[in-house]
Amino acid sequence: GFENGNSQMLMHISEQVANAVRLVIKSNLIGVYLTVSAVLGDWHYRKSDIDFTVVTNNSISRETVTLLEKQMKPLETKHPKVKLEIQYIPVSILGKCKEEVEPILAYHDKKHIYHILILIRLPGIPKYGVAIWGAPIEKLNLKTTKDELFSYFYENVNTYWAAWGSSAAKIFSKKGFLSFTDCAVEWCVCDLSRMYYTLQEKDITSKSGALEYMMYKSPQEYREILKEAQA
Repeated sequence: GFENGNSQMLMHISEQVANAVRLVIKSNLIGVYLTVSAVLGDWHYRKSDIDFTVVTNNSISRETVTLLEKQMKPLETKHPKVKLEIQYIPVSILGKCKEEVEPILAYHDKKHIYHILILIRLPGIPKYGVAIWGAPIEKLNLKTTKDELFSYFYENVNTYWAAWGSSAAKIFSKKGFLSFTDCAVEWCVCDLSRMYYTLQEKDITSKSGALEYMMYKSPQEYREILKEAQA
């Protein structure tokens, strides 16, 4: 699965995360899976997020969350430039729709929070996921149809990204100022390009692959900002 010069560092950090999770969750853990970008040959140290899905037998208690926080702190100190994104999903909710489940635990912005998982069957994991520890992915109920994949990204564009765009349109606001930074340009253009690719092709690609795709698909007037995101 790993196809670039960062693979050793990626695996090193991934194994540390898996070990930290195993130490706390113990027998409740089914598996730790590395997902999408990191396994598409498009991960870059100090630049890309590392996304994990942790599948458990049962829901995680509040006491366990406190222990997980303690395990994450030394990892964040050791790798301050790497953003870790983790979602913890009880196996019992795999295959259910979002209206049937409670918010799940996630690690985001260096803290654990609860949020609604839009698609329980997890887009991209069956095809573009790697088991760092635990049960093979094919053993889990993670089959995602192309229509479900389309719906997931369609909803994301029309909720999260629509709200983000409305906020950023107010120039004299936090997101308005942020939208002019190099980091924001790269993040927004890359993410939206990936979503456009998925909505058109009903598949998943890397950020680099999405930008190349957009170079051929978008009008000439958008080429400069695409090149800026590629830089």
